[in-house]
Amino acid sequence: MKSGELWALNTSYLHAVENKEQTDRVHLVVEVETNEWCWSKLPKKNMKFYAHYAWFMMLVVGRAMRLALTDPKAVQSRLGIGKFIARRLLRHGR
Repeated sequence: MKSGELWALNTSYLHAVENKEQTDRVHLVVEVETNEWCWSKLPKKNMKFYAHYAWFMMLVVGRAMRLALTDPKAVQSRLGIGKFIARRLLRHGR
């Protein structure tokens, strides 16, 4: 990556990596606070983005409903994670 470049990967899409080498891979994920410059470098949100987001949310809700029906106690333990994600999404407003 060169100076001034910004790379982003939306991991909610189906994705995979295959390591064909004999050495181990290191996967580093870094969460950063962004500014308007960062957002200006990312693709604009269009209808394809919102269609994918709606599909993804339907999967999340479906999984939550199955979990609620099969293991109600597990739902309570996962509510904290859901609230955290919702706060992060709303904070960025993106």
